[in-house]
Amino acid sequence: KSSEIAAGLFEITSEEANSRIDDSSNHVPSKINPAPLPCRHSDTSSFEMLRSLWNEKGQAEFGTMETFIFDCDGVLWNVNDPERKITPNELQPKIISKVNELLRDEKKRVLFVTNNSHETRRGFIEKLKTHNIDFGNTLDESVMSRVEANMVTAGFTTAKLLKQMGIRRPLVFTSTAGILHELRACGIEGYISTYDEAQNVQKDKYMKVCNKEALDRLLMEDEDHKGIDAIVMGWDFNLTTLKIGLAVNLIKWSEENSKPIPLVTCSSDASGVLGCSSREDRKIRAVGNGALGAAVAQCFDPPLPQIFCGKPSQHLLKLIRDSEGEDGYGVDCSKAVMVGDTIQTDIEFANRGSMKSLFVLTGVNSLEDMNQEAQPHRQSTWILPSFCDI
Repeated sequence: KSSEIAAGLFEITSEEANSRIDDSSNHVPSKINPAPLPCRHSDTSSFEMLRSLWNEKGQAEFGTMETFIFDCDGVLWNVNDPERKITPNELQPKIISKVNELLRDEKKRVLFVTNNSHETRRGFIEKLKTHNIDFGNTLDESVMSRVEANMVTAGFTTAKLLKQMGIRRPLVFTSTAGILHELRACGIEGYISTYDEAQNVQKDKYMKVCNKEALDRLLMEDEDHKGIDAIVMGWDFNLTTLKIGLAVNLIKWSEENSKPIPLVTCSSDASGVLGCSSREDRKIRAVGNGALGAAVAQCFDPPLPQIFCGKPSQHLLKLIRDSEGEDGYGVDCSKAVMVGDTIQTDIEFANRGSMKSLFVLTGVNSLEDMNQEAQPHRQSTWILPSFCDI
């Protein structure tokens, strides 16, 4: 078994990794943290090997990091034990305990980052508190403001980008009010939303069957859709073909008028985890925000470029790096580590920012997924079964 595991090791130089990065829009080149893949399969010996390598090589360097950036879904909650030894309800408190230890260390900074556009930053804090993350007395406004400065949501980063772009009247596809609150906080109040905040439901006019008559009414008769200057695709759990058709036609017509409007998608996630099944502890996966944006983008030939605002986008990376004086988070990425469960977003984001990364196996991706990953900029610095193994 030892020789079989050893056969799974490989090293990739920084030069090779950088040469293979697709430096398209929303991405920036960076030096990659080359990492060995310690084992091939999700079996007991593999998990023990991960822990052994961590104790020998990873733990000490991890402890020298100054900033710890956490993804949440699949890392802190909605977690599954990859070894299937304990239940999600038993695993989660062990993970949260380790996170709270970091929060109590005054020499460490902890950021929480989510590609979920549903929450405001303060709403995100309240959600973290329900999972027993200990921020202290957040009834004290000074404490709350300090905690809020360490929250990063896709709704917030999208609102900041739209403000920078000078967008005043976006059409926003969403299932909740979180992103709308963040738009107003950034001074963007002329938005049109498919979501009715007052009634907490989707507006009925967007839930009809998609045909010529329905689109004609929305495009030609509905004053809401006059002067739209951007399409914003949030994580809309009620996306319909009529909504997609409306977005496509608004973009097409803007191009024909030589005033093209952008397609801004809150995050690039292809999928996600909603939780666990009622039996067998199976992951129940979601349709990701990026897949929803792709539903619009793929109606064009070639596919329409999307502007992404969550991990691993250039916009978010810049926001993380920019100083507080520049309205950013002021993170020194050379002394930061990203803790995540998703190769596509978390691990790639870390590598593009020259951060270290800890890939945990409690969420979206598995050890087999990492083993099959051919792109060096999607390979992590370290791997552990869960964050409680640190």
